[in-house]
Amino acid sequence: RQMTKNEVILFKQYDSDPDLSGRMCFHSSFSTGKNPHNIPRQSIEVRCMVFFPYHRPNTCPSRDGPVRVGVGQLFLTVQFANEWPRADRRWFKNLVAKGRFQEALDELVEDRSNDIGLKNASFAMKSAVKKRAMDQGFVKIARTAAEALK
Repeated sequence: RQMTKNEVILFKQYDSDPDLSGRMCFHSSFSTGKNPHNIPRQSIEVRCMVFFPYHRPNTCPSRDGPVRVGVGQLFLTVQFANEWPRADRRWFKNLVAKGRFQEALDELVEDRSNDIGLKNASFAMKSAVKKRAMDQGFVKIARTAAEALK
């Protein structure tokens, strides 16, 4: 059976749910050599984004996107603390050992070298990142990272 002009093929290009397999699809085409009348191919490509607000994870963009990105970058930075310069590793390990998590978080979010992308962020943005980071387990992530430091 051949596809007719009023039918559609959908290629799911990406899925934001990390628990799914087959989250990406590459697409190509080929010639079958069966075009006896040399009819030119006609196709239309339409790209769209589809969001599902009641699905978990919620795929809708939100105003707190920059805060989520900031927290994600912060957590990645902490998780890779073993790659920091030696003096920074010692500083971090010392603060965590003393339970001074808020002090470590304040300094990290200040981001003087712009490693996280928060250096020029507003006070409100930095405050929101700190609050969310604490709510989402900064203490546990910091402890785990500090324990792994040499």
